[in-house]
Amino acid sequence: MNLTFLGTGSAEGHPNPFCRCRHCDDARRVGGKAIRYRCSALIDDEFLIDFGPDLNAASNTLGVPLNGVRYAAQTHPHEDHLYFGNFFNRSTHCLVEGAHHMQYTVSPVTAELFRDAARGWLREVDDPSRDHYPTLRADLVIHQDWDTIRLGPYTLLAIPANHAPELQAHIFGIRRDDGPALLWGTDTATMPDGIWERVRDEAWQFSVMVMDHNHGYRDASTVHHSSDSFVAEVARMRDVGVIDGETRVLATHFAHHSHPVPEDLAAFAAERGYEPAWDGMVVEV
Repeated sequence: MNLTFLGTGSAEGHPNPFCRCRHCDDARRVGGKAIRYRCSALIDDEFLIDFGPDLNAASNTLGVPLNGVRYAAQTHPHEDHLYFGNFFNRSTHCLVEGAHHMQYTVSPVTAELFRDAARGWLREVDDPSRDHYPTLRADLVIHQDWDTIRLGPYTLLAIPANHAPELQAHIFGIRRDDGPALLWGTDTATMPDGIWERVRDEAWQFSVMVMDHNHGYRDASTVHHSSDSFVAEVARMRDVGVIDGETRVLATHFAHHSHPVPEDLAAFAAERGYEPAWDGMVVEV
């Protein structure tokens, strides 16, 4: 699998357009990799993770069209990860050419929000009884905690995140056929005891892991990692055996208040044994 990062910023993006802190001013001055859209990613040009509010900008800026998307997964419905206008943009109403009807796996909470939004866009909802929306080119596939979902050639494990439990937030294990596995781990904080053991018992081991780094050099919160908690979580995962010394460890979801320009951030991360991702980065899993 090839993973393309379409956005690596936190809820407000990086830089925050309303902020003049040193990190935001430095990012505007440096440009390039220092500019981060809200988090989303694309696997093999056909599997989208999160329909965030910056997809249009990311697609156009990075030169990555999204018409090939056949499968998608939603971590949770916070506004920086889910903008419902994306579905209207790819609908038959917009005379889109080349877009596929997709399977879109969501939690029950996100499914209800999607259905409500669809009623607002459409005079008649296509077929809510089957979660089948030809106009929006989407079928909903509902996942609960620890469900294993099959989407075409991809298998997804829905791992409960330590983030917004009222919204049923998840992080995902994803593999294609019987190939290597990816952990997509944003948004989350330190996992409760037993989570990684459960992942191991579900027979998942990851060759690439991507995890939340929202608070950077500040203290972790109850819903986001800092660098210190990130490093501690990586160590826990190695001890349990869901990653090993060959696993590529990447950070994403960078908030403006805790992250310097990419060169300095890369040096900071390298000292601690991991890499920061950037918008447009492509990683082979």
